Amino acid sequence: KFSPDGEFLLMIGGEVNKTQVKKREEQEANAEPVTVTEAEENLCTAASGDVCGAGTSGAGAGQFKSLGFKDPIELGPSGTIYVGDQDRIQKFDEDGSYKGEISLPGAGKTESLALSPDGRLYVISAAVTEPIDIGSEVVNSKVVREIGPSGEELDRLTGEWEERKTPREPVAVAVDAEGNVYVIGKVVYSVPVKEGEPPKFKEVEEVLAFDDEGRDLSGFVLEV
Repeated sequence: KFSPDGEFLLMIGGEVNKTQVKKREEQEANAEPVTVTEAEENLCTAASGDVCGAGTSGAGAGQFKSLGFKDPIELGPSGTIYVGDQDRIQKFDEDGSYKGEISLPGAGKTESLALSPDGRLYVISAAVTEPIDIGSEVVNSKVVREIGPSGEELDRLTGEWEERKTPREPVAVAVDAEGNVYVIGKVVYSVPVKEGEPPKFKEVEEVLAFDDEGRDLSGFVLEV
């Protein structure tokens, strides 16, 4: 986390607080009671004066097993920070304190997430797919899911209009101030052919929009 001026404020991750890690190791080596907590090791702030450094991978609170490289981080309406990880989404306060997690068993790496103004969470996970008929074949595609506070799946962005289908292989999701959802992904739709010719299909990358109830916003298609 950085200030608006680019000043380093804090970092979160497995054993990023090297001062606390060293203190714990010394306590263990001297057979003393270990007073350093996992939370202290996994948070390092500039204000503390502790030495901060590269973290380690892990599945503990404040550790990260598999961060995506797109945009698996979102700031909630109350200031809560959501960070996508392997099979879960972790939550932190603005000061970096761990608040808990949303478990997503078997979902794999969180590739993109977005939070609506009323707290609805949209997620693209690497291992969550469904078969989609693109006309020429049926393929497995990642999907955009709406997730509840306990990790339960509430909905999926599906549907079609004007022969266009829900994006397959979505790569990013975002939500605006009105709660409309925007998805970037590949879209396949049919191409007009002459009578007697076999069906033809065209695949393009497009931005599609859905309202806060998951309905397609007809006419909003931006080819990119």
